[in-house]
Amino acid sequence: MSKPANSAAGGGRGWRRFFVLSLHNPLIKYGAWLLFLLLVVRLTFVGFKGVSVPDVGEQATIYHVAPRSISCEKPNPQLSALKEKVRSELSPVYELDNGHFEARAGQLRSIEQKLAVAIAAMVQLKKQYDASHTRGQGTGQPIKESPYYHGREAPKAPSVDAKESARVEAKLADKLQQTEEHAMALISTIAPGLPRSLQVALLRTFRRSEGGMRDTFSAASLSLDAVRRWYIVETLGLGFQRDRGQGIVIGDTGSMLNEAQRVLSYVEALDEVRERLVQRVVSENFPRIKGQKDLEAFVKQFVVTSVKPNLKKDEVRSQQAFDEKVENLPHTVAVEFAQGQSIVTLGETVTEWQADCIGRFSGKTLGRTGLGDFMGIPVPTLLLMLGLALLALMGSLALRGFTTRVFRDRNLEYSDYLAIGVLLVIHLSLVRLFLFAAGVFSLSYPAISKGTMLTACPAGLAVMMISALLGARVAFLGLLFLVVSTSLIVLQSGPEMLSGNFAAYYILYMLVVALVGIWVTRQVTRRGSSFMAGTAYAGAGILFWLIVLLVEGGQVPTPHALQLLIATIASGAVSYILLISLMPLFEYLWDYTTDSRLIELSSTEHPALKELSRRAPGTYQHSLWIATLVEEAAEAIAANPLLAKVGAYYHDLGKLAAAAESGLPRGATDSPLFFAENQAMGSNPHDHLSPHVSARILRKHVELSIKMIRKYRLGRRVEDIAAQHHGTSLMLHFYNKARLIAEEEGTEVVEIDFRYPGPKPQSKEAALVMLADSVEAAVRALPHHTEERISERVSDLVAKRRTDAQLDESTLTFGDVQRVEDSFVKTLVSMYHARPEYLGDRPDEKTVRLRREELEGTDDDIDTVELRRREVEARMDEEDGGEQ
Repeated sequence: MSKPANSAAGGGRGWRRFFVLSLHNPLIKYGAWLLFLLLVVRLTFVGFKGVSVPDVGEQATIYHVAPRSISCEKPNPQLSALKEKVRSELSPVYELDNGHFEARAGQLRSIEQKLAVAIAAMVQLKKQYDASHTRGQGTGQPIKESPYYHGREAPKAPSVDAKESARVEAKLADKLQQTEEHAMALISTIAPGLPRSLQVALLRTFRRSEGGMRDTFSAASLSLDAVRRWYIVETLGLGFQRDRGQGIVIGDTGSMLNEAQRVLSYVEALDEVRERLVQRVVSENFPRIKGQKDLEAFVKQFVVTSVKPNLKKDEVRSQQAFDEKVENLPHTVAVEFAQGQSIVTLGETVTEWQADCIGRFSGKTLGRTGLGDFMGIPVPTLLLMLGLALLALMGSLALRGFTTRVFRDRNLEYSDYLAIGVLLVIHLSLVRLFLFAAGVFSLSYPAISKGTMLTACPAGLAVMMISALLGARVAFLGLLFLVVSTSLIVLQSGPEMLSGNFAAYYILYMLVVALVGIWVTRQVTRRGSSFMAGTAYAGAGILFWLIVLLVEGGQVPTPHALQLLIATIASGAVSYILLISLMPLFEYLWDYTTDSRLIELSSTEHPALKELSRRAPGTYQHSLWIATLVEEAAEAIAANPLLAKVGAYYHDLGKLAAAAESGLPRGATDSPLFFAENQAMGSNPHDHLSPHVSARILRKHVELSIKMIRKYRLGRRVEDIAAQHHGTSLMLHFYNKARLIAEEEGTEVVEIDFRYPGPKPQSKEAALVMLADSVEAAVRALPHHTEERISERVSDLVAKRRTDAQLDESTLTFGDVQRVEDSFVKTLVSMYHARPEYLGDRPDEKTVRLRREELEGTDDDIDTVELRRREVEARMDEEDGGEQ
């Protein structure tokens, strides 16, 4: 599939849009590439085989004995019990944090000052308003929204001299109203949740009594100070009770929380504030506000919203204290081995300390061949990993180079390279996973070897998915990369089967099943067909191993042969399961539209098509005709017929306009009647619009089509066709109409205003939809659908698109264009087959002289046929007058 660079960002939606855009960041792009290389190197590196020191976790195949008396260190078996004892005796550290209460106290003081200023301003404004109202004899409007409005008689009509006074009065009223709203906002800020009626009552009280406001804020501050002295935890659950039983240390002071100190849960603290604290503080210290429910409610709401747990467990410091205690514990104990005593017996699972102990006296330790170490790492290991890194680097560069320079029509994006990298890493991870499973199963089933488990691994899964998502050629390049990496893994693991030749046979096996998988998945068009892909995969693998048995001359043991055949069937089954599981995931995450998804979208029962047929039946039928044209043409030029057909179905969804999606803008394009196929004869809304507006409406349907496609999640490939199906072609009729108007008005017309926004078609399928869109509409307008007229019209329109450079980026060759023309003509002739002409249906002379062929001059959407017809009629009337 071909995807233009400028549509990469448009293909993502939401986080996918951010995901695609972020890949253009050089730091993220090269960081992901480096991570891919590191993963490949790590997964490809297995280690050297045939070493004297056994690997940790494996079963010893020989007895490892001490050649001399030696003392080794093994993990202390009592360490876990000692750690538990330390943990049970250690006092946890809790932190007392009253920063929130201090911040609330500061906020309370700040709000009090601001509220005092606001109330003073309100008093002053009220005085000015009353004075102005008296001078103007009540000509202004009373402040009906003000909580201080007590009602006035309706004023009489103001005199001319009172108009200025009324204007001043209204201005003062507005300012007073704004000041009141500001004051109530301050109250809501410090005590959120108070009803508006209570805010209004508070404001009145504060205005009447400055001392009352001062006492109220002092009561709130004093109550907050009382709460700040409490110990408040989130909950008094079992965890806290256990910690308290061990003795809680508070902060850096080292002081302990004694049993007499009361600790409240968050819920208990709220109840304490609501039921007792505020009433006690007010009654004992502020008798002037006692009993005033609005003031007490304000204080209570402020304190309630200020309550937060201030005693929290410091997990970091508690863990640090535990680690310090554990560090002093004996982690190992000495084990003495006499000469000839077994360190590891036959069949025993090797532990890390045993491997270290053997390595102390072994002259041939893991990975050593006499080259020494570098920074504690054996030199051969470093050389092996360096070789793997260079191999991964060369492979990734070759993959990128081929797709960008050799496969120019692929035009892969950064997100596609990321998908390829993820699939390659998945393959290597599966190989390593099955190798690990071989070690696990060998404990209970020694007959199951590494070779059997490697054969059961879905070796062709990654390339099968690449083939389905990005094409067979890209999958083949990925296969070459995987063959090299997998061969190194197999060589390092060293499975002993088939006379020691298993590694070479396995690489050939992987090539066979992967190539068959690539070939089959490129033809998978339904979800159920994935089963056939898995079956073909397993069948090819079984046939390969049968050939291997013949090559080996029948000397392969029967158990090994049966294991290989059964493992191959299992590999096909696992490949099928993972293929149907991962494919929808990649389709969603990377917004891919595979052939199986296209099959689902080709159903006319899709909600988008049903909505199109209901609201714009002309456009719906137009899309079906175009789908018929492009499907046949795509077959002729080896394009994707299914993609071309689905793109034709949905390319004009924007003609539904915003009415089909509430999230889209509403305006002049909210009706399908602006497009000719939906218009009744003699009714064309473009007759009443300027050509610039008409052009904007036509351009708009491309943008709306993209939005509708994204809404219905139809995928990037369908979206690209909708975005490119007009390219940058010129709306010739409206352009000529605008030029005529401009000549009369003495202005100029900018051609770019009458071109579609583009981009030009980037794929064969998009180019087919563009050509079919103009051809179908123009041929439908022909008065007589003879093969000669249709062929002439098709050739003319295709030549115009080619001359206008609309096909330059579509990879269509001259031969392809000619085959497309032939296919269009063949399909259109069958669609508009000849019908007998009846005498009763003959047009009158006036209609014949309209020269209907002139109506065919519009090679874009035939949405201005009626306007063009009227212009032809006017010219015919002038010619008739001249002849007479």
